[in-house]
Amino acid sequence: MNQNVPGGLDGAGLAHQSKPAINPLMWSAIKGDTDKLVQMANDLKAKVDQTNVSETLPLPLIKEAHEIEKMAKEIQSRMRS
Repeated sequence: MNQNVPGGLDGAGLAHQSKPAINPLMWSAIKGDTDKLVQMANDLKAKVDQTNVSETLPLPLIKEAHEIEKMAKEIQSRMRS
């Protein structure tokens, strides 16, 4: 223990803890889901571009945006674990 460093901070940030390598099957699933997410987002953009701005957004577009958000959160969760 280094006496010149406040307690609990000895070596803080210096020791890099290595995370285990990601499972190739998990990475493949993440890549597939990201491709699907991009396609969903592109489809939503195309539908929004075709929507008349003087009208309110149709409920199906709001639901589709929610599904995109849900998929993105699932991908994020998998990447963190």
